Amino acid sequence: MDAAIPHRSPVAALAERLFGAGRPLFGLIAIGTAGLFAGLMASGLMIACNYAALGRRRAAWLTGVASVLVIAPGSFLILTMLLVLNMSYFGGDIAWVMAVALIAQPLIALAWAATAQGRSMKALASAGYPTRPGWHAAAMVLAAWLLWALGYVVLRFGLDQLVFSRAHKWA
Repeated sequence: MDAAIPHRSPVAALAERLFGAGRPLFGLIAIGTAGLFAGLMASGLMIACNYAALGRRRAAWLTGVASVLVIAPGSFLILTMLLVLNMSYFGGDIAWVMAVALIAQPLIALAWAATAQGRSMKALASAGYPTRPGWHAAAMVLAAWLLWALGYVVLRFGLDQLVFSRAHKWA
């Protein structure tokens, strides 16, 4: 027991030494909800924030960069391919396939978070540490939406200028 705080449990003292004091994490519910509303990119960014709160800066950077540069375009590509393949071959089941693909994203995010950080989340929760508030999760969803919009603008206008300006020169 800590002499300064007599009601502090040994588990809380161990969690404080391992993970740092007062660094709340995003919980599984927040990560899954963000995955539902903004896809794997928001969930990946939240997992990266959890790594940073746990003091694992390199893992935080790698997860954040991978979420923006690999996971987000990859999930977009998979959803687009599902849409194109479904329209080509199955016609009427497009809503069903897209709903399953969109519901799969928060489930993948939950599995990722539980596998990567489940023990840390459980240790901090049992030690009485709070999770991050819901508005932090909403801010991550908004950040993911803004990143998606920025990516669209860059692709739309950047590629438009690059492709069509060269096409006009060749014609």
